[in-house]
Amino acid sequence: MVSANQIRQIVLSYLSDSDADKFVLSFSAASYNIHKNGNPEAIRLANEVESKLADLRGGFVSKSIFKENLRDLIKPSANNYVVMVLDYSCSVNQRAVPESSFRGLAGFSDTLSEGVFGSVLPVR
Repeated sequence: MVSANQIRQIVLSYLSDSDADKFVLSFSAASYNIHKNGNPEAIRLANEVESKLADLRGGFVSKSIFKENLRDLIKPSANNYVVMVLDYSCSVNQRAVPESSFRGLAGFSDTLSEGVFGSVLPVR
């Protein structure tokens, strides 16, 4: 089974020695049938490398840009995903008060005499 680390090693080898023939041969061997023999991360990385190769072969990027793109692909931050969960549970069914509003966005309207941006005044 091909792993993403194996593909990263091939890319790192190319970036250090700039041997394009060796890179193409090594990458082709590692990515052959990767959809059957690789884990999901390896498949994703191989697809992205192939996309960058296609850009280079098509003349859409220069060789230096191609190398920069490969460096970005193998950086640890490019392989990590951050999922942010927005939690509004503290604002449900609570009276909005000026102290909790954005001071820079506070304002008054003609219809609500004490209205503040984002506030909902209860009906009295």
